Amino acid sequence: MDFEVGDVVCLKSGGADMTVEKIRDGEVDCVWLDSARRMKQRAFDVRLLEKTGENRGVIPLTIKINGLDPFAPDPTSD
Repeated sequence: MDFEVGDVVCLKSGGADMTVEKIRDGEVDCVWLDSARRMKQRAFDVRLLEKTGENRGVIPLTIKINGLDPFAPDPTSD
């Protein structure tokens, strides 16, 4: 399979989504976040990986303080 830098991949056996960082001599360097949100990095044999086709690792986040979205425009300002 042909991978490009920036592709989202995972191990064929499952696991975290990873981003391709570098490709060289049959190995693909990948980066990902572990469950504690720490960045991890490792090289994998190209035969162990497949493209996920999407970035499943992104989780939408909504923040509200006292019921208000602090990032929403201020409705009282012009």
